[in-house]
This record gives sequence, C-alpha cells and structure tokens, in this order.
Amino acid sequence: MNVPQRAPVRPEVVCWDSHETLFLEDLIGSVAAQVHCGVIERAGERRSGKTMALVHVASLAYGEELSLPDDARPIDV
Repeated sequence: MNVPQRAPVRPEVVCWDSHETLFLEDLIGSVAAQVHCGVIERAGERRSGKTMALVHVASLAYGEELSLPDDARPIDV
C-alpha cells in the first residue's frame, strides 16, 4: 500500500484524444466535475512514474469516490 503524498514535481499527462498536455490533477478535476462515473486509464513505460502519479492524486482532496488501483487489469474496471 502506498502512502498518499505529493510528488516532487506535478505529474503531467497527455490526453489520448486531443494530445494536449495537462497536469494530472487538472484532468481528474475536470473529469470529476463532468461525470458521475468513469475510468481514466494510465499507461506508460516501466518506471515512468505511474505509481507516483497515483500516490500524488491520492494526496489531493477528491473524496472517497475516487478509486486508485495500482494493479488493475482491464477486466477489473
């Protein structure tokens, strides 16, 4: 289990549809404001910071409605 903590550098993501680069927390905040339920897929090379990004998001105040599995498979979601 990872302890929620802010990353030393704010994680950035690239949106798959627009190819726009955003801060991860801005993307999640935007999605959370628009939809009641959804999935945000994280993808990246090994050691690219995926787990650190989850730990960072867990440290932010999004409430208990945000599930952050670190080892989910497509069948799990």
